[in-house]
Amino acid sequence: MIMAKITKVWFEGGRIYIATNDGKTYSRPLEYFPILKEATDDQREAWKINKFGDAIRWEEIDEDTPVEFLRHG
Repeated sequence: MIMAKITKVWFEGGRIYIATNDGKTYSRPLEYFPILKEATDDQREAWKINKFGDAIRWEEIDEDTPVEFLRHG
C-alpha cells in the first residue's frame, strides 16, 4: 500500500489540519498536541514536511507529528 504524502498543513479553530496528495483532509484538536497548543502562531507556521512526506517537523519547538496520528485520530 502506498502511503499518502502530506501536501499542506494549517491551523484553524483550535485544530491542526493536513491535506494529502490523495485529496483527503484530516484534523485533530490541538489538545492532542500540547507543545503545538502552547506554541505561538509563528512557531506553528514554521513547519516542514519530512523527506518521506509522512510527518511534520517543527524544529524550533522540537515537535514531530506523523500523518498516521492525524489520520486515525
